[in-house]
Amino acid sequence: MPTAPKPALRHPIGKVTANGTALHFTSFEVIQNAHHASDTFQVIIPLFDPKAPFDWVWWADQTDIEIEIMIGLADDNGNPGTMTSLIVGPVDAVAMAPLSYGYNQGGGRRGPSAEVGAGGLVAHAGGPSHPTGSVLTIRGRDYSGQLQDSQMSQQFTGNNLSASKVIPQIVAQVPQLSVDMAAASDQIEDDYNGGGGRLFLNRSPWDVITALADHEGYKVRVQGRTVKVQPDTSPDTSNAFEIFYIPASGAGDSYQEAQSNCVTLRMSRALNIGKGIDVFVNAYDTSSGRRPSRKQAKVRNSKSTKTGPTYTFNRPGMSAAQAQKHAKAKAGQIAQFEREIEFQIPGDPAIKVDRAITLTGTGTKFDQSYFPDQIDHRYSVETGYAMEVRARNKSRDATISEADATGAAPASTATAKTIPAIPPPKPAP
Repeated sequence: MPTAPKPALRHPIGKVTANGTALHFTSFEVIQNAHHASDTFQVIIPLFDPKAPFDWVWWADQTDIEIEIMIGLADDNGNPGTMTSLIVGPVDAVAMAPLSYGYNQGGGRRGPSAEVGAGGLVAHAGGPSHPTGSVLTIRGRDYSGQLQDSQMSQQFTGNNLSASKVIPQIVAQVPQLSVDMAAASDQIEDDYNGGGGRLFLNRSPWDVITALADHEGYKVRVQGRTVKVQPDTSPDTSNAFEIFYIPASGAGDSYQEAQSNCVTLRMSRALNIGKGIDVFVNAYDTSSGRRPSRKQAKVRNSKSTKTGPTYTFNRPGMSAAQAQKHAKAKAGQIAQFEREIEFQIPGDPAIKVDRAITLTGTGTKFDQSYFPDQIDHRYSVETGYAMEVRARNKSRDATISEADATGAAPASTATAKTIPAIPPPKPAP
């Protein structure tokens, strides 16, 4: 059984750069998301720091600012070791507060800190006197925002057209980005007069990329300047980060409080999904509109007594094999919402969205592996480095199976009605 961690003084080091130049800052927050969503950042900077590389005149005039935020843990001698890049991306918004705002902004007191960060700057330290709360706030996203804030209307032609051929062409339209994509074999073209092609009208490039990845059962996220399109597989538990819990024990003088390597821990379960789910995919022929195949995937566990929710997806142009694969992938994605854990922990850059997390020690069915869904990094030069993590997965005894649900669609019971013509207006008297 794991033992409780011994208190230790940590030395987290944060670094923020703007167009490659290091900034003086007081705090930052980076939120990393695992599935089809942008990572975001917010940085708080003293507005009137005399040693700042850029003054507020510069910030008020710029339109193209690239931010990179890094974090590391120094040793006892202050050596930073390896710095981990948390996010790279352009600034979306800049807000300045030369005068403090909000009720009693200057009345707070600095409380005790569990650790002291380095790399930033305590507001106004060593500088001239300025109103409390004079700060610059910058917010932004990773480079997926460059694929979200525009629309495309483009046709891709050719036989054997796959996501592997289309996605790199779309990503290439953003010069800052490259693509790292696993090979995708599913054909995505529709038939046009004996040829093949796919037309996308008035959709954002990000919407198209995620839709094509969803077709293949892949997940999409931007890491640095690379769009990563990879299979959405089960987490690799061989190098999982462990969250452990030791229940309270004993009584009286021998009482021992509950112990853990996290500060807070919350576990929840969606019982409707735990009952079992059914997913149907209707594949339609794009030329005739007929439904040649209807495929099913279902999720069940050892205690499933009745069926839970049913989900149906219509996917024009899919073959029967593609519809079956899509149904299974969708069932796996939905099933992950059954069990969820959330915990706060002293910041550790080793926890990443592509690294599995295991929970042990509760003695319940929650003791299993999880997919990280969102990681919130919070760093301050006054209070140090902390994280809040949300992770999800289906129950470990839940299984996903395929079924052929081919058959005619249920007949409509609606009765056609004749809509009477609108009478002409009466002439004015």
